[in-house]
Amino acid sequence: MADTRLPVAQNDSLWSIAQNCGIPGGGSNWQALDVDRNGRVYDLGSETLPGGLQPGDTVIVPEEMEHSCQGEVDEISGGLGGDPQAASQQGAQAQAAATAQPGGGVSATANCSATIIFVLDPGHGGRGAQARLANASRLKPYQDAVAAGTMSQADYNAMFDVTSSSWNNALGAITNTLEKTMTHRLIPLVRDKIDALKGEIVDKLPYLDAIEVHLTKTDEFVNMTGADRAAVARDKSADFFFCCHFNAETTNAHVQLDITKVSGIVDSSRGVNITTLDAGLLGGVYPKSASSSSGSRGPLILYSGHANSPADTVSRARSVGTAIRTHLAATLQAAENSTDTVTEQGENARRLANISPINLGSTDPAKKQVIPIYLEADFINVESGDRLWNTAAYNAEIGTSRTRWGIPAKPAGGAELAAWKAANLRRDMPDLAAGHDMYDKAAESIAISLLANINQRIC
Repeated sequence: MADTRLPVAQNDSLWSIAQNCGIPGGGSNWQALDVDRNGRVYDLGSETLPGGLQPGDTVIVPEEMEHSCQGEVDEISGGLGGDPQAASQQGAQAQAAATAQPGGGVSATANCSATIIFVLDPGHGGRGAQARLANASRLKPYQDAVAAGTMSQADYNAMFDVTSSSWNNALGAITNTLEKTMTHRLIPLVRDKIDALKGEIVDKLPYLDAIEVHLTKTDEFVNMTGADRAAVARDKSADFFFCCHFNAETTNAHVQLDITKVSGIVDSSRGVNITTLDAGLLGGVYPKSASSSSGSRGPLILYSGHANSPADTVSRARSVGTAIRTHLAATLQAAENSTDTVTEQGENARRLANISPINLGSTDPAKKQVIPIYLEADFINVESGDRLWNTAAYNAEIGTSRTRWGIPAKPAGGAELAAWKAANLRRDMPDLAAGHDMYDKAAESIAISLLANINQRIC
């Protein structure tokens, strides 16, 4: 078994790669990785990587290290451009499924159906990173249920990291809100917005009889492999497969304070025990160091970089993704009443299992295609991003956080307030509107963008 080599894209970080791939110790153990830069290999356990991780670098996971990176980055075979027969067992199964008739009675080779089908996928899910990291007393009832036959081994396994899908990645800067919680809140709202709008669209378009919306799953405490998520879209004969995630800014500090001003890195040895975040979680610790930063953030689109992705499918996925990204960025700016923090973060090609053309059954450009769109909606480990999305929790927690960092209480007003802001804030953010709900606004933006691009489907 050889080392696993992971090409670095814009906005990748060593912490997120280590966390996503489930190496022992998670993101905090990124020093166990190596980095190849132009043929020079840096041992991060003993060397400093000049300038930090950069696009064009290659992260190396040593062959002796336990990890799940192969499934996430190198997909399901040793090389997607090669012979499918040489793929792993999972790859062979996916290839067989790709040539089979998808579910729902719609032929993969049929002309355009009178029904448009969306499948929406909320990213991540589960109760903890790995069973071995879980709190033993919290884990025992589930182990007992498996032993008693009241819980299947598969359902037990789905509570943790699975192939190409970690249980959770990003964490709210101040609120500690989990990314998986946010995706499972947003995606049902997107479905509801599409359902509310689709009747008017069907009435206006004579070639349409219906618009269907399906979710890969609804339970945030259940995880699915990337291949299984893609299989839902394939088996539903989806026209569009929309995957939603939230992001984390790339830096050695795990929290970027773009509103609050602190000196250096604070909370450098602090960890957040995830069992304190939600009674349904099993255990593990997230690092929560923080430092001041400009906190560039906003929506990012990923598209298929697999060698066997049909060019037209990729082009249309990028077109729909750009429409979603642009409209959502404007929606975030309007809600924040500021253009200082949110900008479009562009796009990156990635080889991920959930947007794999093999797993989606979309390798043959002559057949019906599932068009995959993968959105990182915003950066939530940036303070202003957490504030915008998780407003009530942010308002409840920010005072305690600032006190812990040695920042005096915020004065009521007048010259004292002005002096406090000058001393303790990087920027003075406008107040959010009364009744502000970013999830509702974003869901409407995404739904409108998806519906506005139904002509991009490939039948």
